[in-house]
Amino acid sequence: MKKKVLCLCLTIVLLFLCSSVSCAEAPSPEIVRPSSVVIQDMRDVLLERAYPEAYLDSLAEDQLTNLYDFVLEKDAYFYSWETNVANDGNVQPLGNIPTDELTFDTVLSLKTEKVSGVTYIAEVYVTLTYKWTKLPFMRDNDAIAINWDSNKLVYDSDSFVAHTEYLRPSNSTWVKTTLSKPASLKQGGLGFFVDLRYSEHMMGTTVQAIGFRGDAYFTLLPDPLDSMEHLPSYPNGSSTTINAEYVHNKNTLASLSFTASGVSVSITPRSSVDTRATSSTLRYTPHK
Repeated sequence: MKKKVLCLCLTIVLLFLCSSVSCAEAPSPEIVRPSSVVIQDMRDVLLERAYPEAYLDSLAEDQLTNLYDFVLEKDAYFYSWETNVANDGNVQPLGNIPTDELTFDTVLSLKTEKVSGVTYIAEVYVTLTYKWTKLPFMRDNDAIAINWDSNKLVYDSDSFVAHTEYLRPSNSTWVKTTLSKPASLKQGGLGFFVDLRYSEHMMGTTVQAIGFRGDAYFTLLPDPLDSMEHLPSYPNGSSTTINAEYVHNKNTLASLSFTASGVSVSITPRSSVDTRATSSTLRYTPHK
């Protein structure tokens, strides 16, 4: 009887120890990267909503995932894509950062609604994506400003989100930071910073990040609502533009900042900087 009790006690102790070891060795949760199958499914959905294949090809997996989540959440459809594509190296983009060093794209997406047989633009979704393909030598806080006509479009409160990613030199992994508010917001524009200052120590040496990319999303609403009739085939009608600018700071002794210019946002100073810009046109028929 004593042997049976002793064996039972030993069994319980062993089970407890095994359980403790298992708990101690349990791996910490990891970020689950989308599989190629999931990415292809996302691409298929975005293609069905008319997003150009060339644009989707230009996105990293994280950026494609962000776009997919945003589009499904908003029930959005593609409207336009503005990018600066060099033509055999002869055509330069607006600004002076070459296209083979920085990709900078603006995509407009729309949500429409039909009222009494008329299709209106209900919401305009602005998506910005950028990636440094040839890393700049000088690295500080860069800045992006986007402006629109505040007499026709208004910012949808708390709709802004931006992601900045840097590639760590020590293990070649992308690290993402998220912004939920712009650094500057006016009636007709907003701005946010892009931090290029990341570095880490490797074997006694300071090494900078080996890659930078990011994206940003926000929503604009027609003002007043139901004032813009949708023109899917771009016939003659009224139009308004949404302008975006990326400013790279080459002087680490003078930080960039945002200033109000009327209802718009501008980036200062304008010396010792390189720039890129896009301009997206939204066409519609005014409806009163």
